[in-house]
Amino acid sequence: MPKVKTKIKKIYNKAIILLATCAFVVSTNPIANAASSFDTHTITFDLKGGIEIDVVQPTYGFGSVDPWGSPYYSAENAITVNVKSNTNWTLYVKGDQYFTSGTNQIPISRLSWSQDNTNWNTMSSIDSQVTIGGPTGSSGTNVGMEYRLVIQYDDPVADGYQATITYTGVTP
Repeated sequence: MPKVKTKIKKIYNKAIILLATCAFVVSTNPIANAASSFDTHTITFDLKGGIEIDVVQPTYGFGSVDPWGSPYYSAENAITVNVKSNTNWTLYVKGDQYFTSGTNQIPISRLSWSQDNTNWNTMSSIDSQVTIGGPTGSSGTNVGMEYRLVIQYDDPVADGYQATITYTGVTP
């Protein structure tokens, strides 16, 4: 029996030391000994959906063209539009009403566009949907565009025809 009594006494002594240590920690903790009060506040914010687009090649030229060369002039992989967004988005394209060179004009509808070189769409001066997507991550999503240009025999001969093509990204 004496061994059991000794073990109990050692455990009892360790418990007393532990309690004394805890009492010392509590007594030296300024928050535990002081009167206290607390309050909370809430932090709020609105995370807005946003979009950024970048036309990687801002200028594309068909070079010298004529009506007897081909039924159309093709520009595969003409440009890339990089879209960055943190929400769902839609990409639109439209062009000026005409290609112009001085007072000479060729309708923008002679230009067609495609993403896959298969499904062709007539360029318009009114926004046309190109594609839709979701959140892209920081590097964005590349949208490749291809063009076809039709030249006709009655088009006015001139150098430097040009038109502005506008890409617009929209989020809900």
